[in-house]
Formats: sequence, C-alpha cells, structure tokens
Amino acid sequence: MQQASWNHEAGIFAIDSARQQVPFAMPDSHLHDWYELYYLVQGERDYFIRDRTFHLAAGSMAAIPPNELHRSLGNHVRQWERILISFRPGFLAGSSADHAALLALFHQENPCLQASGKDRARIETILADMLQEASSQAASFPLQLSALLTQLLVLLQRLNSQRRQPAHPVLSSRHARVEPILSFLNQSFAERITLEDLARRFHISPFYLCKRFRAETGFTVVEYLNQVRIREARRLLEKTDLSILEVSAQTGFNHVSHFGRLFKGATGRTPGAYRRNFLQSRAVRRV
Repeated sequence: MQQASWNHEAGIFAIDSARQQVPFAMPDSHLHDWYELYYLVQGERDYFIRDRTFHLAAGSMAAIPPNELHRSLGNHVRQWERILISFRPGFLAGSSADHAALLALFHQENPCLQASGKDRARIETILADMLQEASSQAASFPLQLSALLTQLLVLLQRLNSQRRQPAHPVLSSRHARVEPILSFLNQSFAERITLEDLARRFHISPFYLCKRFRAETGFTVVEYLNQVRIREARRLLEKTDLSILEVSAQTGFNHVSHFGRLFKGATGRTPGAYRRNFLQSRAVRRV
C-alpha cells in the first residue's frame, strides 16, 4: 500500500493505493465529514453508498459525499486494485463558487462514472502524478497536489456532463434484494422499528432478514438504522435550534442517553460538543 496524508489550515487531503488478492470487505461502518473519491484500477467491486449497491468495474470512479454511509463489498473477483482520495474543499484551488461546480458529481443520484479509452488514461495519469507527489514530497508538493486534485475534478465534471441524462447507475444484483427494506428504513427511521416488525412487513423470518441484509449491504440492520438516524441527527444539530432531547426524539431514539452514546461513538463527540464545534467552525469561515 502507498499512502500519504496532510492536515493544514486549508483542509485535509489523503491519498492511498491498495491491492488485494484475497476476498475483502471494509470491516467498519464508514461515515465521515470529508469528500472521497474511490477509483478502481483493476478488478471488480460492489460499493454500497447510502441506499444503493453499485457495481464497479476497472476504470470506475465513485464519488462519496460527506456524511454518507458507504462500504466496499467483496464479490466473486478476488484480485483488485484501487486508489482512494479523501479531501475537504479547502484543499482545492479556486473559490467556493468554483468548488460547488467541481463537487456536483458527489451530490447526484448516480455518483459513479465509468471511464474508458483516453479518458481512463487521463484519469490514471493524474492519479499516478498525485501518488508520485505524495511519495517524493518535493518542494511545494501540497500546492501541486491541490492543482492535480482540481484538474481531476474538472475532468470528472466534464465526463459527467457528457454522459446521457438521466445517468442510470450500474447497480449490483445485490441491490434489488434489499431495496424495499432500505427504502423503508430511510423513510421511517424516526419510528420505533424492531427486527420482528420489519420481518413481518417483508414476510421473511428475522434470522433470514438479518442474514440477507448483512450479505447484501455489509451492515447489520441495527447498524444501518442507527447510522441513518445519526446522519439525520447531525443535520438537525447543524441546521436547527432543537434541543438535544428533541433531536433524539425526532431521529427515533427512545432514550437520550442511548442517543448520546451512539452519537459519540460515531462522531467522536457528544451531540452538544458536535453542535458547538460546528457553530465555531462556521463562525471562523465567515471571518
């Protein structure tokens, strides 16, 4: 694995490449407050993002926005290679208005692109240059990495604008098997939901429901539901003046203490500390 990362006043940036020759799936829930680009150099992977499982082939780029559940999943192809880039917009060249256009792909219904021919070669050239800069750390290398990342996002923006609209995602065969369950959980997370109620709704046993859901998404039902609730809680803490108790109730947690423990486990902060940190960061950005 080749890996490098930096934290500085403008924002974070990290890049790493990895190759696997054995079955592999990301072991933990994955939700964070930065942007992520996942490029598959060779092989095939299934990639779960929010409520869909996308099938990625060599030359595929997945764009994962902040605070979105995602996890790579194993499939029948054992040998694969990928490059992963993580960043916050402050690392990019240009203004915040420029950033909005560059980041459009991340917020589309289909956040995956399949490149081929010259486009794929251009993407892989930029990625190779980024890995080289990260490895050599020559003079002013963060500036060069910022320029290369901006160049990559411009290229992805152009490829995205050229594909047919609406851009239909290439979904894994896993997706259809659990789509109704995912849809229900995303719409009804504020309600009291038990495994038994969910199994009755979809006419399967609780055991088979758990087994199928874990196999198709990489998450347990409870893990996924709690992450959906925490994602909404973060939004409410950032965008509203609701109390912690009200946020807990509106996101389906029966006990505020349970909400606080799960929230801190997922974000590293209590709900109150998370809100204070967000408000302080926003005030700094406005100065």
